[in-house]
Amino acid sequence: MVFETGSAALSDRDYASLTLVAAWLQADPARRLILVGHTDLSGALGANIALSKRRAEAVRQALITDFGIPAARMTAEGAGPLAPRASNANDEGRQKNRRVEAIPAPT
Repeated sequence: MVFETGSAALSDRDYASLTLVAAWLQADPARRLILVGHTDLSGALGANIALSKRRAEAVRQALITDFGIPAARMTAEGAGPLAPRASNANDEGRQKNRRVEAIPAPT
């Protein structure tokens, strides 16, 4: 998923990763996910935690609306900038840190 700085809106495009996550969920109705949103280091911690949760919720809503996944099978959480994937020292790294990860939840 691609998020602009400070935004929780998904860009208008097809996401192969979202399609794969939906297919994984559709393959077994017992599967559940925890969607964890992340941000770069720009801004205050509290605002980034809230933004990261909104990002995870945007992905959750896309799975519900676009793929028919039942809402009860997914939760949305936010980690803000606390688990970076790349350096926040440059634009490329900050873009990699603005993401949502899908974590299988216990069934």
